[in-house]
Amino acid sequence: MTREELIHIGKQKVRNNESLLLAYIDLFEKQFGYKPNCMSCSFNSDWDLFVKSTKNNNSSYLKMKNNKYKINRLLSQKIFTYIKDRRTYRIYGNQMTDEFAENYLKYGTEQELEDRKKEFETLVETEKPEEDSNEKEISTKKTKVEDKKVEDLNLDSITVNKIKKEVENKEEKVSKKKTEEDIK
Repeated sequence: MTREELIHIGKQKVRNNESLLLAYIDLFEKQFGYKPNCMSCSFNSDWDLFVKSTKNNNSSYLKMKNNKYKINRLLSQKIFTYIKDRRTYRIYGNQMTDEFAENYLKYGTEQELEDRKKEFETLVETEKPEEDSNEKEISTKKTKVEDKKVEDLNLDSITVNKIKKEVENKEEKVSKKKTEEDIK
């Protein structure tokens, strides 16, 4: 029996007929990845969700945008979390996008990343694009401000370039002051 046939039969007939109810539970589980918690408590809201997703032609409630990464169906209600730049990002498994999945598999400790890879049914290996050598050029000169190599700071290229420009500007100002004092 298809979802459309069950919907056509109607909510009350499905709820009162045991064989139709079992067919509904089976189709519901196939579509959403879990069985309804309590048939007497949540039947109306579950039925409405079932009808709505069928009318919208959603073959699965668990679809992700672009579908590069496919999450394990059992984890659809889990909240996935990763931390990037001291900010925490969270999302439910059934709402996960490819962008979130990529970052989820990118940021974390090695042990976390290994565990996270196991949570996906399908993983797409993305190639790392070659970075522009001009942007990633890192100075090995010690800065007067930090007295550390810029490489040791572990910063992205934009921040590194800003710091380099600031240091150069400060050095120019200091040298101009020295030349002005020498002239006097």
